[in-house]
Amino acid sequence: MTDFPSNTSSNAPNEMVEDSLLLEVSKIVDDDGVSIVNKTTYKTVIRVSGINAVPRNKVSIMNLHEKLGEADTDDVGAFESQLLNLKNFDCHNVRAKGHWLPTTESLPKRFTAATLTPIIRTVFNEGVPVEDKETIVATEVTLHCDALPNQPAEAFNEDVLLKMEPATACGKCVFRLEVEEGSYNITVKTNNGKVSTPFNFTVVAQGVEPVTLKQVTDSNGTPIADGATTPDKNGFVEGTCEPGKEAEVFVNGVLSGKPTVDPVTGVFKFPIGPLDDGDNIITVIGNYFGGGTAGPHTIKVETATTAPTDTRIYDADGRPINNGGDINKNWFIARGLHTPDSAVKIKVNDVIQPVPEGTNAEGKWVYFQSDLIVGSTYKVSALTLDEKAESNSWSVVARAPT
Repeated sequence: MTDFPSNTSSNAPNEMVEDSLLLEVSKIVDDDGVSIVNKTTYKTVIRVSGINAVPRNKVSIMNLHEKLGEADTDDVGAFESQLLNLKNFDCHNVRAKGHWLPTTESLPKRFTAATLTPIIRTVFNEGVPVEDKETIVATEVTLHCDALPNQPAEAFNEDVLLKMEPATACGKCVFRLEVEEGSYNITVKTNNGKVSTPFNFTVVAQGVEPVTLKQVTDSNGTPIADGATTPDKNGFVEGTCEPGKEAEVFVNGVLSGKPTVDPVTGVFKFPIGPLDDGDNIITVIGNYFGGGTAGPHTIKVETATTAPTDTRIYDADGRPINNGGDINKNWFIARGLHTPDSAVKIKVNDVIQPVPEGTNAEGKWVYFQSDLIVGSTYKVSALTLDEKAESNSWSVVARAPT
């Protein structure tokens, strides 16, 4: 923890507060109980204590116009807050504001909350925010960073030093970087050896059209929104790129193909599929300098489940028993149809049996039920393995065997 860079007269107002018994913030400590007033802390939580409040009331803990939290006052007007989260790295001016009338506020206590690892907060191109991995037309970009207060910070593109700038006493650092066409992987490094998370962007010349992903549709041309679900395993990717250049379409990171691009408009429409069940993440890459990447656009495929069919119960001679008819045996055989070389779950009297029955190459399945109880009704149906679709049901009544 280092001394906070402030003027030496900061103690005088606090003495005035004590002398006149006005509301006062007496202590600000970190979560280890260490005082941080007029110092720099690298913690992100604080506890604020004070005196001379209206007893059995409340105070708000304020950082300028931002409310950090509240604290209850005790029988003698003292208060202590819970641990309060700091919302940013910066110089802080913390005061207490009473909930009683007339409104009373303490004088502020000052400290700086800083980060040990530099952070690239925002990047601007002519005042417009730049997103990570964005393609831009620019000659200069401005980086706003958090860094070690009163210490130099360095901006790098890969391993190349671009510029060095001092951070302010509040830990703020601004870099204005001249850029030209190319790809940039910007990091900020401070003299404690810590390095920020990279920020990536690509600079292109005026007029170069980066690739876009306008929409994804099903096989009938109906748009599928990002994150939406479709039963269609086939579809189209539509977008644009620089006329005369090449684009590549990827599904789940695998190259699906290269669409034909209109030589005048740059528009393309590319078929995809069959897609896998579940999530399919679609991206488009412009295969030229400045083309960039468009997407991701995610669609979820849930194919419609086909229900089993033709469930019947048969007698000992292999003839179907009428639905609801009698059987004079203590067993029966049920049969039906479903997808060849798959399986079904059998439901008997609304109870799903533990072992599925397989289907043969013709899609036929067979189920054997024994130990029938005379006078009881047995209702049989078949379900898909995911239990999302069910066949017709068929029932028989067990009679005394003959």
